[in-house]
Amino acid sequence: MLSDRPFIIATGVSIITIVLMTELGVLNRLLGTTSLTLEQWVACALVGLAIIPISEVRKRIWSVETEEVPAGVRADTLPASA
Repeated sequence: MLSDRPFIIATGVSIITIVLMTELGVLNRLLGTTSLTLEQWVACALVGLAIIPISEVRKRIWSVETEEVPAGVRADTLPASA
């Protein structure tokens, strides 16, 4: 995840845009938003960050499911993988 430069840049731009839309007075009036309290920012961050462990667990489950040997196939008859 950290080695994906376009992803890091896109994430940073997204975070900056979200903060500016809610905290910059001009954009507040233009977009009809309001500033958030510290507690509201923390709640937003926690919900957003919850995606990371959930996606990691999902990837682990997916990789285990795809690594299983199909029924009726003996493991010693499968080609060796590199």
